[in-house]
Formats: sequence, C-alpha cells, structure tokens
Amino acid sequence: MFKSTGIADYKSRYSYKYELFQINENDTIKVKNSDFFNQKAIELEKLINDKLKTEYESNSKIPEISECMKWIDFRYYKLNEFGISFTDKNQMEFNIDYGIGNACFNVRFSSVILELSEIDKYLK
Repeated sequence: MFKSTGIADYKSRYSYKYELFQINENDTIKVKNSDFFNQKAIELEKLINDKLKTEYESNSKIPEISECMKWIDFRYYKLNEFGISFTDKNQMEFNIDYGIGNACFNVRFSSVILELSEIDKYLK
C-alpha cells in the first residue's frame, strides 16, 4: 500500500510525506521502495534520474527561476529517496524534494511520471 500525506504550510502550499507498506495476513509493515521492485530496478532508477536531469538543465535556463535552480545541489537519487504515488491515469509518479528553502518553493520539488506499462518489467 502506498500512502502520501499532504502537509500545508502557512501559505497553504502542500508538501508530501510518502510511505510504502506491505500488508500480510497478520500485520502491516513499513517497507522501502526497493522492496517493491525487482533486480532490474537500477535501470528504472537511472531512467528517472535521466528525466530529472533533463528537466533540471532545462529549468536552469529559464530566467524567472534560474536563481532558485542554483540552490539545488543536483545529484543522482537512489530509488529509496523518491516519494511514490499513483495518478488516476494508471501512472506511477516518482517525487523528489530537493531540500531547498521555501523562498524557492516553486522549484523545491520535481516528479517523473511513468505509465504503469513502462515500469511493469521492474515490479516484483
């Protein structure tokens, strides 16, 4: 079970906390993202990072947000660092919080949305 909880700040802007749980007959256990995917997950991780990097580089060239983009210490992100949620269109959304201040809230988060059919080969 994937759970995302929205938390509003003083300006009613939402940040999200993501959790993944495995439900069995007797218990519900919090697990890592990597527990949901198979051994090919490193390919998925690379795909997500490639898309994030492309977006980051593109956004860095937009004058209105370029100053905020400089605050992001862009790097390669591991699968367990992403928040995962689902859209209502059979898509999985991988979210990352760059951890920059609220002054640059509009670029603090980024996401990559993939069709479930694209990630099927990475699922356990």
